[in-house]
Amino acid sequence: MKKSRVFLIVGLLVVICFAIGGKLYMNKEQEKEEKEIIEMEKVIVKQIKNTFEDVKRIEFIAEMSGVHNEKAGFWSFVVNITTPNGVRDTGNIIYKADENKITSYGPISKDFDDIITPGKTIDLVEVIFSDGSKGGL
Repeated sequence: MKKSRVFLIVGLLVVICFAIGGKLYMNKEQEKEEKEIIEMEKVIVKQIKNTFEDVKRIEFIAEMSGVHNEKAGFWSFVVNITTPNGVRDTGNIIYKADENKITSYGPISKDFDDIITPGKTIDLVEVIFSDGSKGGL
């Protein structure tokens, strides 16, 4: 009887160790993925600045940004862009990493095209990343 209790306790300890190890691994993978998304968002900000003029602020929508299609090789980001012409809630930016450029952009709402103008932004742009952190690029 004592032997079976020892095996039971050892078995439970092994299961608990695997559970803790699995949780730590999953947290590390999620953190790594979030860092990769933030790095891509920084690239996207630079690309937006090189594609549109007079951009004052860019806000990434966390729930819909950072979608990576590995087979097609593109990233999709949903952003709010503020210019002197106004703010629009939703615009979709498609970035192809192997081409290092925005391959398409467009409105999820009809007003997006009225707010952005092709050109370049030279000034510092306020950025709110999908994790809520703020910065300027």
